[in-house]
Amino acid sequence: MSHGTSKSNRLCWTTEVKVVSSQEELFIKELIEEKQISNWQIISAAVTAKFNNLTRTAKQCRERYTNYIKFEGKSPKIAQWRE
Repeated sequence: MSHGTSKSNRLCWTTEVKVVSSQEELFIKELIEEKQISNWQIISAAVTAKFNNLTRTAKQCRERYTNYIKFEGKSPKIAQWRE
């Protein structure tokens, strides 16, 4: 009896990196800072509704804000979304 995982039983994950648009960042910043929305599920739904060609999860929006937008001009990180 083998305890290893066969190739057919493993999940295959593909990741696609998409560059975030400045429009998305501005929209997220507006929702949080100007409209005082703090629920990431609501922010995710709003971003997805406004930009029809993509879907952003609450986690993606939260991480985007806390790691890039919040520290705008202070972090030299490259702006990319992971899907």
